[in-house]
Amino acid sequence: MKDRNCPDSVTLDSVKSHFRVRLKQRMVELKVTASELARESGVSRSVLSGYLSDTLSLPTTFNLLRLSAALRVDPAHFLATPAAQSREQAITPVVDGGQMMTITPQLEALMQQVSSRPDRFVYYLPGTLPEPLKTNATLRAEYGPGFGETMEQYRDFLRDMLGTQVFGAVLLDAARLQELIKREGRYAGLTPGEANAQLEQISDYATQAFPHLQIRVTDFLQSNLNPCFAIGEDLIVVEFFGRIIQIEKGMLLRDVLASINRAMTTAESLQSWLDRQTPG
Repeated sequence: MKDRNCPDSVTLDSVKSHFRVRLKQRMVELKVTASELARESGVSRSVLSGYLSDTLSLPTTFNLLRLSAALRVDPAHFLATPAAQSREQAITPVVDGGQMMTITPQLEALMQQVSSRPDRFVYYLPGTLPEPLKTNATLRAEYGPGFGETMEQYRDFLRDMLGTQVFGAVLLDAARLQELIKREGRYAGLTPGEANAQLEQISDYATQAFPHLQIRVTDFLQSNLNPCFAIGEDLIVVEFFGRIIQIEKGMLLRDVLASINRAMTTAESLQSWLDRQTPG
């Protein structure tokens, strides 16, 4: 039976089969085992087994992007038809790992889109904490010897953007906030005062920016989310393993936005989340 949502008279089973075959082929080309791919991509071993088995499972959008990044191919590599592939050609690299935390022409162009279209709703899902709100102590804890003037300039550039009225939502990963509160993982080197100062920086901004910009907390892993930045319904920038890709249109953009919107419905306000961490 043909799926009415599947273009060019392609059956849903054929799309699933094509994905499974292409996934297996690429793993063989790179000599990557399922366990290695699960570890590198962040897709669980059990979910990956489903993709590789005869059950013909299809990945979520974020899992497709995770697998594509880990296997170093464009997501269109796994799509079944020329028509489907052409719709996804709006996926382009923006910044490679060596340019992260620097002010690039691509970053300036992206921020220009935010400031020039204040009517657009912006979603920001940072990889750790919101870059514009990080203190110097936090940057040093995260980047160690790599922290320097360039990173401060990058942070201050983004902070200037927050000086304009941005309409949207910042979605934080509960696991990263827990690390900060407990001074574990990347934040183990912070003093209690430095950790509290960072939490206050985020909390104070949340209060000042409300209601035009909300800061909410969710579990990225449970919600199947990756760090990303979305502008309206036209552009999304997603980070995977130090690679940043831009999605301007098509099925993947719509699915990423749908994932974020679902997470937003269950996310908790930052202040409510913080209150629960310190009962009484």
